[in-house]
Amino acid sequence: MKTYKKISLIFAFLLMGMTTLSAATQSEIDGLVALYNSTGGDSWTTNTNWNNGNDPCTSNWYGVMCDSSSHIEVLDLRENNLVGSIPAEIGNLEKMTDLVLFGNNLTGSIPIEIRYLTGLDNLDLKINQLTGSIPSEIGELTLLLGLFLDGNQLSGSIPSEIGDMTSLKELDLYTNELNGSIPSEIGDLGNLEKLNLYDNQLTGSIPSAIANLDGLTKLYLFDNQLTGSIPAEIGTMVDLVDLNLSNNQLTGSIPSEIKDLTDLVKLDLSNNQLTGSIPAEIGDIVDLLDLNLSNNQLTGSIPTEIETLVTLANLDFSNNQLSGSIPTEIGDVANLVKLNLSNNYLGGEVPTEITNLEIPDDIGLELQDNCSLHSDDTGTQGFIVKKSAVANYDPEFLATQGNCPPDPDSNPVMAPIIMYLLN
Repeated sequence: MKTYKKISLIFAFLLMGMTTLSAATQSEIDGLVALYNSTGGDSWTTNTNWNNGNDPCTSNWYGVMCDSSSHIEVLDLRENNLVGSIPAEIGNLEKMTDLVLFGNNLTGSIPIEIRYLTGLDNLDLKINQLTGSIPSEIGELTLLLGLFLDGNQLSGSIPSEIGDMTSLKELDLYTNELNGSIPSEIGDLGNLEKLNLYDNQLTGSIPSAIANLDGLTKLYLFDNQLTGSIPAEIGTMVDLVDLNLSNNQLTGSIPSEIKDLTDLVKLDLSNNQLTGSIPAEIGDIVDLLDLNLSNNQLTGSIPTEIETLVTLANLDFSNNQLSGSIPTEIGDVANLVKLNLSNNYLGGEVPTEITNLEIPDDIGLELQDNCSLHSDDTGTQGFIVKKSAVANYDPEFLATQGNCPPDPDSNPVMAPIIMYLLN
């Protein structure tokens, strides 16, 4: 009899446990219902089982996943025609690990109540129409691995509290209207692997503390209004694979420490105001595929060390003030698909070694608008001026003088040559 009572008690406790596991808390349900009502839930692309009076965990509300304790764990309503604002009640979902609302028509600001979602490891609100500033309270989400706020209309500065999110691996704030400087606290994100702040209105200099991100593989700061020099400390970021600082107002020289970024595959420093010479040490970055230093104020000659960049496919040094001759070593860069050295002060003969390059006929070599480049009739028989290419230029342009420094004692000016390689 006693045994029977014990079994009955155990069974009763199990039933109580099952009952507890079967339902989300009322607070969590209120949070979901508030989101439904504030974003036009009746017009969502899919709203299966939502707001029907049943429990979201047991009746499988679309996009909702629960954990073993019947707490809302995942809310994924990506690209589901949510129209409206994120309600403050979103903070009721305190046990949630993933909040994914990207690709909707969400407006208004990010509610500060998001601070209560301290278990989040993924917050994805990208590609909406969110406005206002990034709340400083977001720094309380210290377990977050990925923060994706890109493709909105967020304004204001990047809060320094973002440096408290030390678990972050990817931070995407690009294509917004953010202004102010990059906070030095961003250097506290020691686990960060990808930092995308491009296409904003950020000003000020690149903080040297960014070099603390020694595990970073991708750094995109292009299309901003950044000033100052490229910090030499950037050479310590040895895991970088892709570095793009283009379309800013950066000044000073390219730091020689860039040679230590030996894992770099893409380097784009174009459209800045960089001066000085191209460092010979750039030849140490032997895995480069794309190298773009165009539209700066670089001077001096093209370093012969470029011959070591044997994997390079795209090389663009156009629109600078480079002088001297094209080094014969450029013919050793056998994988080049695109070579643009136009609009510089280059002179002398085009080296015959350039015929080693198997550049596609429809892309060609862009060497026009230099000072006194000319070809050796015997050495450049593999090059012609293609009619299809010349047709895009006015004949008078082809006959104009080349680009020479404003020096009365400089070499005689010769007409620019646009040469294309025959396959």
